[in-house]
Amino acid sequence: MNLQLQQRRKQRARRRKLLLGAVGVAILLMIAVAIAFFPTTKKAAISAQQVQLLYRVTDAAASSDPILLVQQAVKSGADSLLWDAPLTDPEQVKAVSEQARSEGVGLVAVVESDMDSAQQAELIKQYGLSGLCAQPTDQNGLANYQPLTDQLQQIVQPDSLGVELYALWATGEQMAMVIADTDGTDQIALCSQFTESPKQTQTALVQAESLLIGLPESDLETTADQYFVAGTADPAQPLTVNGQTVTVEQGGFWGLAISLADGENVVTATQGETTASITITKTKPQEGSWEPVDPQPDDSQSLQQGQFIQVTSAVASLLEDYTDSDTILQTVYEGAIAQVEESVEYTSSGKLTHAYKVANGWIRAADCQPLQEAQTMQLTTDGFEQKDRHSIFRIAGGSPLVIAQRTDTSLSLFLSGSTLTGNWEQTGLVQTVQIEQQENGVLLTFTTEPNALWGWSVDYTETGSEIILKAPPVLQDSQTPLQGVTVLLDAGHGQDDLGALGVMGVNGPSEKDLNLAAAQAVQNRLEQLGATVVMSRTDDTFLTLAERNQLLRSVKPDIFISLHHNSIDLARDVNEVRGVECYYFYPSGITLAENLSNLLSSATGRGNRGAKYNYFYVTRSDICPAVLLEIGFTPNPAEYASCVSAENLAKTGYTVAQAIQNTLQGVVWTPEQ
Repeated sequence: MNLQLQQRRKQRARRRKLLLGAVGVAILLMIAVAIAFFPTTKKAAISAQQVQLLYRVTDAAASSDPILLVQQAVKSGADSLLWDAPLTDPEQVKAVSEQARSEGVGLVAVVESDMDSAQQAELIKQYGLSGLCAQPTDQNGLANYQPLTDQLQQIVQPDSLGVELYALWATGEQMAMVIADTDGTDQIALCSQFTESPKQTQTALVQAESLLIGLPESDLETTADQYFVAGTADPAQPLTVNGQTVTVEQGGFWGLAISLADGENVVTATQGETTASITITKTKPQEGSWEPVDPQPDDSQSLQQGQFIQVTSAVASLLEDYTDSDTILQTVYEGAIAQVEESVEYTSSGKLTHAYKVANGWIRAADCQPLQEAQTMQLTTDGFEQKDRHSIFRIAGGSPLVIAQRTDTSLSLFLSGSTLTGNWEQTGLVQTVQIEQQENGVLLTFTTEPNALWGWSVDYTETGSEIILKAPPVLQDSQTPLQGVTVLLDAGHGQDDLGALGVMGVNGPSEKDLNLAAAQAVQNRLEQLGATVVMSRTDDTFLTLAERNQLLRSVKPDIFISLHHNSIDLARDVNEVRGVECYYFYPSGITLAENLSNLLSSATGRGNRGAKYNYFYVTRSDICPAVLLEIGFTPNPAEYASCVSAENLAKTGYTVAQAIQNTLQGVVWTPEQ
């Protein structure tokens, strides 16, 4: 073959290679374009363990456009769809499944729980499902979808409050969550708060296993016709008390009212081969003659009109009737000075003592001391300061007792035994300040916009007095709505002050322990929502009532809650006594008290004993809504079991936080909502 022919052949071979290369490139480009403009390639189905957040498809929406359904799910932030509708249209379900796969989300179908494993496998294969779950069970308004597929977690649809969902999250239970559905239920904002592990997983305070009589603590004598005996037992075994079968509550707690005969009554609890006994002796009331004793005078004295007194108790009462502690008009504080208008002698607790009329009410001698050389206080205005939401009006020259009257648009303060000169150039949240000199003091009237005043207080300083007016906190529109809100939580009792004993008596958690656990649960939820939380105690320490009240006056929070658990006389059937109740003193606490009792009762299933007025020491400040919350009855076995459970501790934290949010909005939640 000559050289020229060889060259021509090589040229033709190169041309063929170039042509084939160009064709290959063109084909690859065509494939890329097809992929770009026609994305029909199926993605891998999301696996069961990847299912976390679901968009629920209800019956009414089952026939909707598959593309629209999947787009709504993706927009809601869900990684899967929950097909909670009958599988009567296989073509529609298949279309939704294929669309879901193309978008990289999963599809979980709800089926009958009795479907066998072969049928389940065929259904998953046919539609490319991520998993199957059973028809939901309804527990306290919470839909729970039980998984039928391995590695698929329990799927939870939150109740209207979200409290059940929070309890599951706070106790560390694994679950997937419905965050939105085609019926309009939207829990996205709620679920977004649970993206991280709980700060402190709630655990049960105690779990009983062995037989024990905890109440009463020891053998005793009583004149009662019946007495309540309670304790612990193994909940997996039958229990009898004096031969009577007794129900053991969840957690291992039981209680029974025993009818007593005259003399010794031996009460024996039996479980298997184990017994526990206690003896209660019923005695007859002693008869005897009672002779009145002449009351002896205490060291108080009668005072003349115009003399001055100074309050010495940390918290004292201005009374309408000095003989009746229930007639409190308002609270007055240590250091306050007032001018006496009248002095009376009366008998109290077997002693002759005195009470003093000041302005519009009476102060008992036990709460004050006479000032021998005091005279009318010559007061002057001493400046104004705006500090956060506090408008502070300073007064120099004395510490007058202040008597208040409050409306939606004004606060009137009478400064007893004083005169006042000057004025304030700045007034903060106050529109006007009127100063009126009266016969026995000065009347200050602050006017505001309707409901612009959240609370007020008076502090006595070394140089005079400070009147503090507080503007309301505002909920933030974010995942931390309580940002900027300060809450003071007071866990009642502590250290040697056990509070109410529980079913276990001194052998298990008493009220002081339950109070602290509940306060910590509330703290966890409040801080998750952005609140600043101040705790009166964080461990087993003790504060006096005066110290707790002084902390309230010092912190000046936006909300104050003293957490307690209730008790009752054991000479009755304690099984019949149960429920949540909340106490307020000033009207500013009513909305908070109603929200707390309504929400906590609904969330835990305990009865609602409601919001009630009482003059508890720790609630007697009007700087903010201040209440005392009784969470449940510790001697009642069912309520004790409920109060020590991890789930209900979490629910307590959640509902207290919700009650605070409602209160800041000025609304009261009711079960109908």
